[in-house]
Amino acid sequence: PTPLLEALAELLNEKKISKNSVTVDFYSSKIDFIKDLYDNPKFKPFIRIMGHVSRKKALEAQRNAGLLLLLETSQPEGRGVITGKIFEYIASGKPIICVGSHPEFEIGKILSTTGTGKVFLKNQLKEIKEIIIQSMLGKGLYESYKPNFDEVVKFSRARIASQYYELIKKLVSEKIVKIKSKFDKISLDKIPSTTITHIITGLERGGAERSLYNLLTNGLEGPFKNRVISLMSEGYYGPLLKKKRYTFGVFK
Repeated sequence: PTPLLEALAELLNEKKISKNSVTVDFYSSKIDFIKDLYDNPKFKPFIRIMGHVSRKKALEAQRNAGLLLLLETSQPEGRGVITGKIFEYIASGKPIICVGSHPEFEIGKILSTTGTGKVFLKNQLKEIKEIIIQSMLGKGLYESYKPNFDEVVKFSRARIASQYYELIKKLVSEKIVKIKSKFDKISLDKIPSTTITHIITGLERGGAERSLYNLLTNGLEGPFKNRVISLMSEGYYGPLLKKKRYTFGVFK
């Protein structure tokens, strides 16, 4: 969030905004980096640390926000990364300002095609300042906020879950056909069930982590066997998955 905070600090020094006219609220249990920014006198007037809240309160905060801040990296490894938060933001009905990604990355393309937000590179300080001022006047991001419902609905959870299910079913069907071609008289009940390995960075409290847990515990275990690999730690959801007897491993 540093480029956005730098822009706000400059606008305050230039007397284009007043104190307390803009706040950036951070909702998370991982706030060490934000605390460091908060200790910086020029950023402190704009930062409010809200801590971890329930999902219901988080969604309410998103709906009540003036703008929604989405943070991502502009490094090459950021290409292809689509954080689950972007879909919550789109559903909230508020303009999204993404800082640090790139317009040509997948996040930038989603915001552009859905008409719900804009990406700013971390070095576009001048452009960020301008969009803040214009948005405070009711223009800026509000003026360019034109949601394309036909594109937005493509990212609904129901649509994505349905597409995911159909893809897995197709892959399983192809596997069964290949097996049957090798063993003409094999019975379907002797065909080994398909195992899906889910690899995730970590399992702390978060949108992607919760989505994986919900996916596993709400029916996916029926037709398929599942195992989870966490690349960092067990986090919050690891013990819950173990309790439900999922195959679980951590690589460090």
